[in-house]
Amino acid sequence: MGREGPPERGGCITANRRSSDEDSSAFVFKNCTITGNGKGLASLGRAYGDHSRVIIANSFLGDVVAPQGWVAWTAVGHE
Repeated sequence: MGREGPPERGGCITANRRSSDEDSSAFVFKNCTITGNGKGLASLGRAYGDHSRVIIANSFLGDVVAPQGWVAWTAVGHE
């Protein structure tokens, strides 16, 4: 899962989008192992809109995950 991007940009593991705060949906990763192919770093995800929701709980994050974790994508405050 996830998309490999150019080496200078890395990739994103998730990109969730909800239409409103009332939408109860989310991406949930529970008891998962997140690893990569050794070809670069990836962020945990990017906020694809104002109401994004991703939950990663009780999971192993390998060294493929970029140190900053999340990226704001195009808007400050969406981290």
